[in-house]
Amino acid sequence: MRWKKIADSDEVLIFEKKISHGSVRIEARNLDEGWQIIKKYDIKDEDYVEEYFAESLDERNKILLTILEQPDLSYEQISLLRMEQRKKIVMNLERIYKESNIEKWVFSVNGNVVKNFVIVRFNGSTTMDIVLSDDYRHLEKQIVRELLKSLGINEDKECFYGVYFYTKKRNYLIEDEISSSIKTKLDSE
Repeated sequence: MRWKKIADSDEVLIFEKKISHGSVRIEARNLDEGWQIIKKYDIKDEDYVEEYFAESLDERNKILLTILEQPDLSYEQISLLRMEQRKKIVMNLERIYKESNIEKWVFSVNGNVVKNFVIVRFNGSTTMDIVLSDDYRHLEKQIVRELLKSLGINEDKECFYGVYFYTKKRNYLIEDEISSSIKTKLDSE
């Protein structure tokens, strides 16, 4: 089936399509701070929601284009994702860096070897940058909640956080010209 545009205004953009086991709806809503984008699968007895956020109209359009081109999830995939969301998250946290007002923690989720990390800054308010493997996108809310609880950060106080996802991990060696010329000079002696 093809996507059908249901609504298009300055405040909201909605697409919908029927699939063999139900329907899929994408809503982009203009909020004060940007665009909230929701992709909702309405399938038999299972609902599944993916949420995205865009700070600008350009970013909204890029996200929408990506979502519209993605293959639809099957009923079985949605059932598995929903079961995983219902499970309690077990997190292994390890602090690897601490200064007076900044900490860096690495963590794994449910015993997986995939490493994620969070950088926490304390400047009157608390700011967190959370970097997760894309494999955990569907568990984002539970992971953030568990991180706040594990790190003893009170959500009622002023707390800001950004969640970033990565798909692959690569290691790069970058040498500057000075190091390279010193190494060359030493090798030639």
